[in-house]
Amino acid sequence: MPYDLVLMDVQMPDMDGLEATRLYRKHEAGTGEHKTIIAMTAFATVDDRDRCLGAGMDDFLTKPVQRKLLADALARHLNAATAETDEEPDMPDIAEAPEHSFRIEDLLERLDNDHDLAAEIAEVYLSESANLQAEIAAALERGDAEALRHHAHSIKGATGNIGDELLHEVAFQLELSGKEGNLDRGKEVFPEFRRLLAATNAVLQRYLDRRAA
Repeated sequence: MPYDLVLMDVQMPDMDGLEATRLYRKHEAGTGEHKTIIAMTAFATVDDRDRCLGAGMDDFLTKPVQRKLLADALARHLNAATAETDEEPDMPDIAEAPEHSFRIEDLLERLDNDHDLAAEIAEVYLSESANLQAEIAAALERGDAEALRHHAHSIKGATGNIGDELLHEVAFQLELSGKEGNLDRGKEVFPEFRRLLAATNAVLQRYLDRRAA
């Protein structure tokens, strides 16, 4: 029977998840099919995420996997797969977005109130998001739609993992802009993305500062 989605362990013996994904994407080539593959790995650096996405994976979860994050990823991708069978969705209107409301409690709830893990994720997100924002800005500046799509996809996945729904949606708009080659739309969305990311990172930094005090 066909599967809707694959959870791919990156650190498998004999053939790792990266090579398995490359072989599967090679098998799919020319068929018009695309099976969603989500990486599952103990490593969570920008380079690790880029290697997974570069191998053809669609998203990235770190181990130990949190149930809420896994459920969110499954819902996100399975809903997207369903939507792709219908008409292409309209690009959401950024002007109608509600005020930003990300709280550190949103992250802690996803992690069963594991403060040590929340602090680790916050530190990684602060570092990675700064790098990805710079990459997105550079992609828009040089008119590189594929790089925009790739880096926006990365920050979208990371943002979904921390539970920031509004920033996740704006990152998705950037990803769509790159996918559709609509760089003008990407440039319109980017200032709001930058504002929301700064607000999210301020919440994460305050949390880390309180823990260090």
